[in-house]
Parts: sequence; C-alpha cells; structure tokens
Amino acid sequence: MARRRWSAARGQIKTKPAACGACLLDPLCEGPWQEYVAHFGAGEFQPLTDHVLVNQFIEAI
Repeated sequence: MARRRWSAARGQIKTKPAACGACLLDPLCEGPWQEYVAHFGAGEFQPLTDHVLVNQFIEAI
C-alpha cells in the first residue's frame, strides 16, 4: 500500500478564508477544513493582529 503524503493532502482539503490574509499567524496556520467552512461558513474566523496577544498565544503552546 502506498503511503499518503499527509502534508500535501492537507493543502487540498483545507482552506483559507479571506480574513486569514491579515492574520499574524497566517504563515503558520493551514486554515480550517473545507467541509467546516462549507457547512458553517467562515464568518467566525477573525485575523489575529495584536502582536502582544499573538506572542502570548505562541508562548502558551
């Protein structure tokens, strides 16, 4: 059985809402699953633009 390249597959099944372009975490984030956005919409996704908040988030993980 051929092994599937998960990193390549994720790019085909995830999406980036328009708001992601303004997010400081955009380079690190793959975005939500396409099915999620198709079912619930992308309205809840808000870009993180506060450097202090983003740094706190990164330190927490």
